[in-house]
Amino acid sequence: MQRHSGWNINRRVLLLGAGVISISFLLAYLLVFILAPSFFESWQNKITDGLFNLRYTLAGRGEISPYIIHVVLNDTSYHTLGSTHNDNNLYYRVLKTISEAGVKATACDMFFSKDNRNPDNNLLLEQVNRQSNIYFPVILYPDYYTIGFDRDAISTINEAYIEKNLWYPRILKNGKPIDAGMIVAPFATLSEHAKGLGHITCEPDSDGINRRFTLLYKYKDGYFPALMLRMLTDVLKVSPSGIEVSFGRYIRLPDAQCGEFVRKDIIIPIDSHGRMTINFAGPWNNSFIHFPIHNILKA
Repeated sequence: MQRHSGWNINRRVLLLGAGVISISFLLAYLLVFILAPSFFESWQNKITDGLFNLRYTLAGRGEISPYIIHVVLNDTSYHTLGSTHNDNNLYYRVLKTISEAGVKATACDMFFSKDNRNPDNNLLLEQVNRQSNIYFPVILYPDYYTIGFDRDAISTINEAYIEKNLWYPRILKNGKPIDAGMIVAPFATLSEHAKGLGHITCEPDSDGINRRFTLLYKYKDGYFPALMLRMLTDVLKVSPSGIEVSFGRYIRLPDAQCGEFVRKDIIIPIDSHGRMTINFAGPWNNSFIHFPIHNILKA
């Protein structure tokens, strides 16, 4: 008859105790994950921020395209030029100057909500029509933000403009895209003259920091793209109908023209909601090239 030593018995007790503790930790983890998911989101955000800061500390600013510039319009510009944010003549002069510089495309994130019927509007519209390469923003409200809203009273866009700017890409894998319940766009005649419309809606994390950006919002049976993605596909000569979307994996821009003799697929990683993680190149003032509007107009 085989006899068990005291060591074997103690070892079994220790293993059993370790197993019970491990299972307890696992159950506690699952319980916290279910009841308080924001706890893990907060830690994930802190880790992400730390990695970006570490990369910037060790390697400096990330790679930035020399072909992208940021034209700054702020309080200093208004004060220097003796203007206000309602001065459409100012925007006409800026767009005209940019056009004369030979830019390939212009994304304007100024929101022109009302046609106030002043003469400067005509100048602005004529310049937008003349350039034929200006993209304007729309504001999308997800379904869960529009409960109780009078959508007809707030929405300013004609369905014809929506349909013109909707995308119908190839969906390779379904996900959980965010539904746009309401769209607010620039006044009708400006929307009509624009090269394209794209959304600038950005939903921050619970701590108020923007780490992710939704590239595609679901609207009816199509998708409304982000403003910069809308412009990028035109610059790279990519047809929206050829774009491939695999939610939780990527958006593929096939056969993009990245140079005079270079064509390649561009892959943009996204989560199941169609959001990309913003790949910060560094601090805002040390990343893109900035040109204050008042300096441009006085040059």
